[in-house]
Amino acid sequence: MTHPGSKKIDLVSRLAWLVATAGGAGFVPRLPGTAGSVVGLILGVLVHQSQMALVVLTAGVILLALWSGGRAERMAGKKDAPQIVIDEVAGMLLCLVGITLTPATLILSFVLFRAMDIGKVFPACRAQRLPGSLGILLDDVIAAAYTQVLVRLMIPFLAP
Repeated sequence: MTHPGSKKIDLVSRLAWLVATAGGAGFVPRLPGTAGSVVGLILGVLVHQSQMALVVLTAGVILLALWSGGRAERMAGKKDAPQIVIDEVAGMLLCLVGITLTPATLILSFVLFRAMDIGKVFPACRAQRLPGSLGILLDDVIAAAYTQVLVRLMIPFLAP
């Protein structure tokens, strides 16, 4: 794997690597995707008082994922390298948009998103095959969409 520290790499590529790994969260052993999702969950909680702020943050992270993902993938030398977790950050944030955040909805959103992301429910399994940033990000967007639907269906059954 080509890592930013292993050879001379320009500043933009280093920044893309830092963004794509969510500040290093992608290097958590055995659970990099979960670590990226936790970063997204924390960011969502930090801005939860304003849905508009959450929407803007989510859109910004999606744009950063599109910019950094493919570049980081080329640097890693591997399709959707496990260290690239900005897609999980974006997906987790998407799960929280429009949802009233309570401990129950946060836990449910997190657990369902991880299950959908790991399970690669159709068409996420096909979307992941797309090249570059789009393939990295789109499966998580689909997992977030499934999570949104399930959480919204379950909200009436959650304790207040």
